[in-house]
Amino acid sequence: SVSTATEWYLPEGYTAGDFDTWVMAMNPSGDTVDITYTFYTNDPEAEPVSVTHYGVKPWSRDTIHVDEIEGLKGTEVSTKVTATRPVKLATAEGEEPQMFAVLFAVEDYPEGEDLLYSEDDLYDLKHALVDRCGFSYDLMRYCTAECATVQKFEEAMSWLAASAGPEDTVLFFFGGRSSKDGENRIHLYDGEISQTQLAAHFSDLATEKLVALFSCDNSGEIAQALQGPGRLLLSACDAGEEAHEYPEEGFTIASGDNGNGAFPRYFVEALGKKAADLDGDELVSAEEAFDYLEEKVTDLVQARSGEDQHPLMFDQVEGEVELTAQEVPAQIVAERSVYFNYNGIGDGHTSIGACQVYPNWFLAEGYTGGSFDTYILVMNPYDVQQKLTVTYMTPEGEPLVKEYDCPPRYRLTIKVDDQDSSLASTDVSVRVEACIPESAGFRPACAGGVVVERAMYFVYRDPGDGSLKAGGSCSIGYGSW
Repeated sequence: SVSTATEWYLPEGYTAGDFDTWVMAMNPSGDTVDITYTFYTNDPEAEPVSVTHYGVKPWSRDTIHVDEIEGLKGTEVSTKVTATRPVKLATAEGEEPQMFAVLFAVEDYPEGEDLLYSEDDLYDLKHALVDRCGFSYDLMRYCTAECATVQKFEEAMSWLAASAGPEDTVLFFFGGRSSKDGENRIHLYDGEISQTQLAAHFSDLATEKLVALFSCDNSGEIAQALQGPGRLLLSACDAGEEAHEYPEEGFTIASGDNGNGAFPRYFVEALGKKAADLDGDELVSAEEAFDYLEEKVTDLVQARSGEDQHPLMFDQVEGEVELTAQEVPAQIVAERSVYFNYNGIGDGHTSIGACQVYPNWFLAEGYTGGSFDTYILVMNPYDVQQKLTVTYMTPEGEPLVKEYDCPPRYRLTIKVDDQDSSLASTDVSVRVEACIPESAGFRPACAGGVVVERAMYFVYRDPGDGSLKAGGSCSIGYGSW
């Protein structure tokens, strides 16, 4: 399927005078979604206003007229658009803990025997965790093929130890070769991780809910040796058994797969099957997923290969580890249209949103001469104040740098014409840099981030035919880390 984005940012918007602002969201999927519009104004004391349109139909267009929303008439306004879609199996009520995942798989090794479908298994699991269980790619590290090196594995496990807390859920998956030379080892692309090293990595984790899946030969012995409090370990097979894979087209989970291992195939299937909800509570736990797959794997391998494969579970987690979510982010596309009469100019402009917050933004166009007005519109969606450094660049090559404070959850408007006499009648490009001050005591991953747009309103005489042109334009900037 085509990927869009789950959140969109639209800094521009104005509802005073003869301005009308509309925000449009497109649901380009076959799922019913709930779309939430969150509006930020230029009043630092005002709370953001949120409106949710529930049950937006598949393959449909949703529209909201910002001027008609209570509290938003006669103001500058920025908009954040997000969407969620329900999943068939809901989680229990209450706050969801964070969910982390580390997934590694190798099929083609530089030397020795190769596997067939372990990387397909990883991708099927990865998508199921996001689409059905509420995991996010931001809290996931996954590597396949030549990327699945010992160094990458060590980095991923160190990140996991530093990130996941006691209440968080962690899912670990390995698919690939294994061996036993004194002790069991799993094989990455360029080396091995011993059972002792795995045990040390697991001991470094603070989580009390670790679900570890081993899809490799002799995995039952590996999982058994790694038992410990707060760990639920699932193995594809018992000690001394092989983990079988099958290439049949009808056996795969995702379109485009070449095949799957029997164990991961049925684990992924369990996450989306009502039949896996064995206690009827509308939840699928890791334990229920194992109960669902155990007999299916054994029967399938016996029927197709005439061999034994018995998945095992070693469970020392208090209670059950729920792996389903009530709702997950849904992918949409959002635009905004503004129709206006500006100083007697009747026109309109439309702009696509930005789907990422960045600390750096660049806007090449801008002009302040004659009857041109240029505005820089900055949206701060965070709960902390940010410091903005704005660099104005003119044809003279002598940049002008000014600083601004941008309050939390705020829309800041900068009229370029009024910032300095040197900017009163000139071509101008703008760079905006955002930073969260150390004094705020909070730093997101990007250490600062906003969304920036430029609006221009103008009247000018065409140098070719002498006719008078009037109107407005708007463009999202180019964002960068």
